[in-house]
Amino acid sequence: MFIYVTMCATAYYTIEGMQGHVPQHREVFPSLTVREHLAIAIRPGRWTQEAVFGLFPRLAERRNSLGRHLSGGELQMLAIARALLTNPSVLLMDEPSEGLAPVVVEQLVSAIQNVVSDSALAVLLVEQRIDIALDISRSCLVMDRGRVVHEGISAAMRGGADNLAELLGLNLWMSLRVCTATSE
Repeated sequence: MFIYVTMCATAYYTIEGMQGHVPQHREVFPSLTVREHLAIAIRPGRWTQEAVFGLFPRLAERRNSLGRHLSGGELQMLAIARALLTNPSVLLMDEPSEGLAPVVVEQLVSAIQNVVSDSALAVLLVEQRIDIALDISRSCLVMDRGRVVHEGISAAMRGGADNLAELLGLNLWMSLRVCTATSE
């Protein structure tokens, strides 16, 4: 079950300069430096190297480091920065929090919220962590096996935790887990 979220933000270059993509597995070249990755992606527009270094100060510190020497959080920051530098109108983000330490996730969520609040770009976020998806987004679609099963305003979904748990099948899972735990 995935939550697809729409909002405003930016991305990694794909089709006709209109879309950007932050891939799930970051897809960073291990033999290129941070600076070289960014130079490859840069297109004219609002986002510049200085702007992404302002968004991710850690990348500015690591600008001469090779991709193979970056931590998971730094790799994700680089993937997002690279996408922003293409200056697209739509950012596609595939599970940006996957495998990251909680403190890094907080930094990324904050950065994404800054981009969203300060931009006229659209973001399509695929995220399994419901709390992150709802914190970042204005509206949300819940999909199950490729079909939309619910859509709504994120703040309302955040307030209706019981309904959200039911939509995601968590009530059934919790019932099964409680039954399993009590029968032992």
